[in-house]
Amino acid sequence: MRMAKTHLPFSEQPELKGAATGLRLSIPNVRALLGVGFIYPLACTMRMMPGFSTRPPFTDADIDVETGKISGLF
Repeated sequence: MRMAKTHLPFSEQPELKGAATGLRLSIPNVRALLGVGFIYPLACTMRMMPGFSTRPPFTDADIDVETGKISGLF
């Protein structure tokens, strides 16, 4: 079984419209993102996105107020 992120929540309340029935989902691994305080389950092997750098890219952007030219965006 594979699990993907969805905007729709799972529910254990069978009276709700569209609630799953007979579903058993094993969670073999749980990870934590301590910096943001998240704990998240991994239901299968999953590639994780890399984290953000410690220096945000917007710090390289600049606007020349005389010409209105923006630099450092890309």
